[in-house]
Amino acid sequence: MLRQPNPQGQITIPKEYLKELGLGKDDCFDVCLKDGMIILQPMTVEPKFTEEELYKLDRLFESEDNRGEIFSSGKEAIQNLRSRMKNS
Repeated sequence: MLRQPNPQGQITIPKEYLKELGLGKDDCFDVCLKDGMIILQPMTVEPKFTEEELYKLDRLFESEDNRGEIFSSGKEAIQNLRSRMKNS
């Protein structure tokens, strides 16, 4: 099946291919280049936080005391949030 990139460089995967693989619009793919071919591999992305942790995060952010802090990296921010969740 011939596909042409749109002006943004995106190519649409045919619906029948996604359906045959049991994939949908919310699924993620690893994209790599190998031997001159673009390879798409369906991937499962695990959430960084459990449902319980997300609930605790919501409660933390409702408090005025927990707003406005700046971190130098995402890793530092996640470590700080996990520490605060343990203490709440």
